[in-house]
Amino acid sequence: MEADRMLSDQATALRRADLAETYLRRIVAGGADNPEQLYTRRLIENLNSQGKFKDAKQFLATIKAAVDKDVVLLLLSSDAERGTGDEKRAKELLDLAKANFGGDARVWIKSAQANMSRPEYAQDVIADLNRAIQIDPRNAQRSEEHTSE
Repeated sequence: MEADRMLSDQATALRRADLAETYLRRIVAGGADNPEQLYTRRLIENLNSQGKFKDAKQFLATIKAAVDKDVVLLLLSSDAERGTGDEKRAKELLDLAKANFGGDARVWIKSAQANMSRPEYAQDVIADLNRAIQIDPRNAQRSEEHTSE
């Protein structure tokens, strides 16, 4: 399984989500994940990035007890719910992340990203991005880099 871990890392670095998925699934199915469930998390993120939201939700269900206690898993869950069309549940998960991890800039960035395509939420997007910048001023520079591209 160590070879699968290395190959999944390499495939991810090469932006070969399809190939990384194969190795990540083997690691998780083989019970070779680490105690922090790093490879399960990577697999969920990988599946979300490929639009395989139903598959991501299945893996999230296997670690449900950890989801509410972990900012990354909450955000991945929100993405998966949004991807399957459950906007209400996606928003509930983002709100939970804000309540439990409001000091983490990633929460506010994800909230802004979730609403960027909706003109009626423009003020909320700006407020979320401002909050992310307050938490971590380096986000201001990142924002400038993205807007200048």
